[in-house]
Amino acid sequence: LIEGLAYLHKHCIAHRDIKPDNLLFDEDFCLKIIDFDIAIQVKDEDEEVSGYCGTKGWFAPEVKNKLSTYSPIKADRWSCGHVI
Repeated sequence: LIEGLAYLHKHCIAHRDIKPDNLLFDEDFCLKIIDFDIAIQVKDEDEEVSGYCGTKGWFAPEVKNKLSTYSPIKADRWSCGHVI
């Protein structure tokens, strides 16, 4: 999971909905991250966005505050830690 997110983030892609339901294993038990419906591309990890997205219980605390901005890359990392 960490390697997969690192790859996405290296290419400035924030998934924004990391949770167990969006993780699958293939026949070789290689983890696959799925469901990129709300993923976005950002300039860098410090770019901030606003708006509530993701799945309650799996997103970073700052995401639910509709009045503030947050880094979707850093929010992905928080969700990854929560899954692990």
